[in-house]
Amino acid sequence: MGVVRGTGPLDTCNQTTAAGSSHSPSRWVDGRDLADMVVGGLELLESHSHIVNALNVFPVPDGDTGTNMSLTMRAVAESARQQAEREPQAESVARAMARRALMEARGNSGVILSQFFRGLSEGLSGRDRFDASHLAGALEAATDRSYGAVGEPVEGTMLTVISAAGREARRSVDAGLPILETLDRVCNVVEETVEATEGMLPVLTEAGVVDSGGFGIQLILRGMAIRLGGGSVVGVEVPVPGGGTLSSSIALNQDFLDRTEHIGFGYCTQLLVRADCEEGVEPDLDEIRRRAGEMASSVVVVGDADLVKIHVHTEQPDSMVAFAQTFGEVIERNVQDMDEQRSEFATAHRVGSAQQENVSLVVVALGAGFAQVFAELGCTEVVSGGPTMNPSVKDIAEAIDRAPADAVIVLPNEGNVVATADQAAEISSKDVLIVPTTSVQQGVAAALAFDASADLESNSAAMSEAPGEVRSAGVTIATRDVTLHGVTAAEGGYIGLLDGELVASGDSLSEVLDALMIAAAISGNDLVTLFRGEQISESESAAEIGRLQSRFEDAEFELVEGGQPHYHYLISIE
Repeated sequence: MGVVRGTGPLDTCNQTTAAGSSHSPSRWVDGRDLADMVVGGLELLESHSHIVNALNVFPVPDGDTGTNMSLTMRAVAESARQQAEREPQAESVARAMARRALMEARGNSGVILSQFFRGLSEGLSGRDRFDASHLAGALEAATDRSYGAVGEPVEGTMLTVISAAGREARRSVDAGLPILETLDRVCNVVEETVEATEGMLPVLTEAGVVDSGGFGIQLILRGMAIRLGGGSVVGVEVPVPGGGTLSSSIALNQDFLDRTEHIGFGYCTQLLVRADCEEGVEPDLDEIRRRAGEMASSVVVVGDADLVKIHVHTEQPDSMVAFAQTFGEVIERNVQDMDEQRSEFATAHRVGSAQQENVSLVVVALGAGFAQVFAELGCTEVVSGGPTMNPSVKDIAEAIDRAPADAVIVLPNEGNVVATADQAAEISSKDVLIVPTTSVQQGVAAALAFDASADLESNSAAMSEAPGEVRSAGVTIATRDVTLHGVTAAEGGYIGLLDGELVASGDSLSEVLDALMIAAAISGNDLVTLFRGEQISESESAAEIGRLQSRFEDAEFELVEGGQPHYHYLISIE
């Protein structure tokens, strides 16, 4: 696996990009290339999101920075791909990304990231394609928009990193460099800036870490550069700024935890408001930002002609909702108890907690959501892999070696990976147990029974039984025409699988989900968990869950972020 850090100029030879354009990206980039770049940024961010989350030490309760940025980026990448298929002009793709980012932005970091994309859109206005000079202008506009969104901008944050990107892009253009080399130099300067954030902000210095949002920007830009150069981000590891690698745990200063564990933070409140303005009149964002700042802290306000997104920290979220209703209709609200999250965070990062780990858990999974689920269940190493992308023996063996305990349990979570995991266990010097889970749903069930403080034998008994209590289902797209087990599926149509067998097909996702539930004969005793894939938005999934609950009212349904590719939903029935 390659380590990307200060690699120097990227290859500027003529090449055909993954998006299918045949021009040389060493000079000109169109909307299809831009969409492909954003996908690269998303993929590199998602594969490192748990590190970004671990860096997010203050204020933690904005939600996990890596998760929030990944969810925002996933929406941006989806809109970019769809728009590039319809209109390959850079302007139209950038505009679609900016709009979707505003709608889907999560947390402080996600909202600021949405303004990064709005700035890009403004910088690429009127452009069918763009070069290094236009990229520099777009990054400068992104800087202006990002700083303008924040009530009280603070240096040492992702704002500083975005600003450094814009300045270096302009310097590179002035030096006559083409777009690939410009973007690579931007990435190198951004890396240096991220490392410097530890000394810019007192709370980061105390905690001994760099800014999490800044590291997220570093990952996004590096992923974009790799994809523009024709490369793949799969398997790429970006070192944790200040030392360490993708798999490293973040060692926080314990004195810092002592001082901050019981600080009150209130509620992270995020609102999406449809502004009540006359036609042609845009909401006064500066005035909204000023008034919100009188009521709350960590104020970020962004918007366009009709939508306003507000992010604040407040002890009185209802008062903020009432304020928002004075200038429009609140169409989305998200309120999180930051004090509870902070307490959980401090507990999880205590050195004493880590010392109680007798057994480590290693899992194979795809998707930022699944990585987060397994982390919450005590997993210390997630090996990227699953259907269509099986990890190697070396990948799993290295994860086993990195795990902190001498006794390790591995969940392969895919039938084709079980034998690979067995081989990795054979070459390891540690005491390794393979629980032969053949789906990620079985893996979650097994991880629920995991106890890091127990011994290997006790975990083996509990975890080996759990997968047998779960039925695994999924919905995806048929890659060819086929008839199996009496079910006929057409290429491009939806298909439903239950315990590895084709049981449903249809033209609509809802139709196939219903057929899956019927085939599984779900009843009032069943808990049905839908893990949402990267193709589906949160709002679409929420509507689908409501519909399923109404139709199959005896069963209990829940929705969990999975983030997996290929499958619209992976489903656990227990």
